[in-house]
Amino acid sequence: MELVTDERVFAGLASEWRRLYGRCATATPFQSHAWLRSWWRSYGSPGRLRLVLARDGRELVAAAPLMLVRRPV
Repeated sequence: MELVTDERVFAGLASEWRRLYGRCATATPFQSHAWLRSWWRSYGSPGRLRLVLARDGRELVAAAPLMLVRRPV
């Protein structure tokens, strides 16, 4: 597992994310790198990006885009 908190690293994942997205027959447009990055640039807050990545060797096999939120549940 890998935790990404840097927006520049997120931007650099575009090609890997596209390959992962292309392999998932049930992926929606809202799971594409382009849409998620656009959403983050519009609504994200500095220092709150959390991407959890899973790899098989060097290949990206799973990605969970999250945002750190500090408030009562």
